[in-house]
Amino acid sequence: MTKPEWKGKRIFIEFEGVFRDAIVWVNGVYLDRHNSGYTSFAIEITDHLVFGEDNSIAVRVDSEQAEGWWYEGAGIYRNVNLLIGEPIYFKYHQTVIKADLSGYVEASAILVNDTEGVAQKTVAWCIEDANGRKVAHAENTVSISPYSEKTTAVTMQVDAPNLWSVNNPYLYTLKIQVGREQTSERFGIRT
Repeated sequence: MTKPEWKGKRIFIEFEGVFRDAIVWVNGVYLDRHNSGYTSFAIEITDHLVFGEDNSIAVRVDSEQAEGWWYEGAGIYRNVNLLIGEPIYFKYHQTVIKADLSGYVEASAILVNDTEGVAQKTVAWCIEDANGRKVAHAENTVSISPYSEKTTAVTMQVDAPNLWSVNNPYLYTLKIQVGREQTSERFGIRT
């Protein structure tokens, strides 16, 4: 059952793993297809939900095509998550991080404005080390037209970076926030 506090939010369903050739319907309406059995995907379902009522989500999988690698079964084999976001949100799996050995980090993300007005927003960027300490930060302002998306980017400097290697798999965390919406990605710095 949908919750009243979800009104005005954007609602996505995330599948961490479905093998294979997944087709998704919400309340009898076909929404999307995802062919890979090894990658996660998310589908926005906001406009297909009926608030205050039970809703149905149907997933069809087809393992008829030979895969020949790791898994010959079929079905949802990883977590399924319901993601509730703000009307201005970060596009799913579209954060890009590039770093060099000196600790120079370029980061970008795609912001979506799903409102009828121009959005002028401040985006806060923070890099934390493996212990959760802030090691770099930046802010920028982005203006997004109604019902559109825009790439926003910054550069930051991590002083004396701890380099990632097989023997030392050290990871930093990039956190990005606009209003109450936030996303994060882990990354390493190496050659």
